[in-house]
Amino acid sequence: LLLLPLAVAAGLTAPRYTLPTIARRVIGLWFVAALTFLITTPGAVLAPGTFVDDVTEMMGKYDAGTEGRYGVTAGPLHLLRMGEYLGLVLFSRWDALALVLALAVPVGLVALVREDWRVSLVYLCFPAVYVIYFSTQSLMIVRNLLVLAPFMAVLAARGFGWLLPYAPSRWQPAAAGFVALALVTNASWLAYASHTIHIRPSLYYTPYLEYVRATPEETFYASSRLWDDLNQHEDTYDEPLPANLVQDDGTADRVAFELFDVRTSLPGVYRNKFVRVFGPQEVNLDYYDTWRESHVVVISRKQMEGALLKELPR
Repeated sequence: LLLLPLAVAAGLTAPRYTLPTIARRVIGLWFVAALTFLITTPGAVLAPGTFVDDVTEMMGKYDAGTEGRYGVTAGPLHLLRMGEYLGLVLFSRWDALALVLALAVPVGLVALVREDWRVSLVYLCFPAVYVIYFSTQSLMIVRNLLVLAPFMAVLAARGFGWLLPYAPSRWQPAAAGFVALALVTNASWLAYASHTIHIRPSLYYTPYLEYVRATPEETFYASSRLWDDLNQHEDTYDEPLPANLVQDDGTADRVAFELFDVRTSLPGVYRNKFVRVFGPQEVNLDYYDTWRESHVVVISRKQMEGALLKELPR
């Protein structure tokens, strides 16, 4: 896939648009790329059997969707989930801001095509084929979509730049200010997220208990390990444990546990999988709920009925 833009560029810049000329340029380019790959990846030469087996095994996993909770139905549903992530998650921590920034991407696409269709073809062929290919797979691991971020960021910037002159002159400073504010907001969130990584797990208990107290009409089940940890730090709380925090999971409206101590199985990859998350923000748990850190997470009763929660030994 990475060679596709080079092949398209080679074909579009051929001295004469004849099939033999284009074929010679593309084949020569691919030969150089293949030679470079073999030089920089000696394992493919020294252990070709292992190399082929590993690649084949990974392709089989993505095709069959054998990674449990990351499985997704290939085709339109996978494409829909990818669109949800790219449109409502990738650009910002907040859905609305992410959507506004993402809406500038198709505008930038139109601007790019209008300026030079050849450049747009070279630029877009890789992300377009990449999305189509991965939508045919039965696994969705969002780190695979991060390669699309630079392409989308450039298109979004081009989209805002193309729209700005069409805005009334009195609104142009406000529009530019909004884009600047969005960038500052996202940068501030990244700084905050990095700060949360080193905070001690016990400090997450207080905000969780405040959340429980703020919802007295609902009962919250705490896993046995979370219950023990909450009681161990009881002397640090301003108030006793709330009355709507229970140990009977049969009647609770919400379920809370620590990811570090519980093996979870919440099928699917989608936004807002967890009702609330208390803990470090170094990873998006909606898409990586196998992350083993001391997060206190809350799920709904309905999710509890379809989930597998197995407490791990300390």
